[in-house]
Amino acid sequence: MKLDEIRKLAELMQEFGLESIKVSEGDFKVKMNRPAAAPVLLSAPAPVMAAPSAAPAEASAEPTPDGKLVTSPIVGVFYSASAPDAQPFVTVGQTVAQGDVLCIVEAMKMMNEITADFGGEVTEILAKDGDIVAHGQPLFRLK
Repeated sequence: MKLDEIRKLAELMQEFGLESIKVSEGDFKVKMNRPAAAPVLLSAPAPVMAAPSAAPAEASAEPTPDGKLVTSPIVGVFYSASAPDAQPFVTVGQTVAQGDVLCIVEAMKMMNEITADFGGEVTEILAKDGDIVAHGQPLFRLK
């Protein structure tokens, strides 16, 4: 990995508001953390993503009239299955336990498994394959 690639990772962290990133390429590994109090200076405006008003990820277990929401902890691309021809991780009506994989959110070519913070029946899947999801955006409703 070259210095230019590391700089690009730092720019992507800043652009998407990521606090940390870890990348491995062969024997080379890099982990970057941004201090919580560090000022964020953007050279260009960050892209504006259309997303429904959502509670932060910490409030994902908050009950709603129709159940509890599971929200995205990161910005990225939503995938319901591990591959285009694979079965989805979950379907409406399926019961899941805490820790079960619900979907994948791809961020900067890294596949991040999103797991259930609590168990319940999947009553609604709120994102579609290929959707760009925002931090805190509801992905699933569990009852």
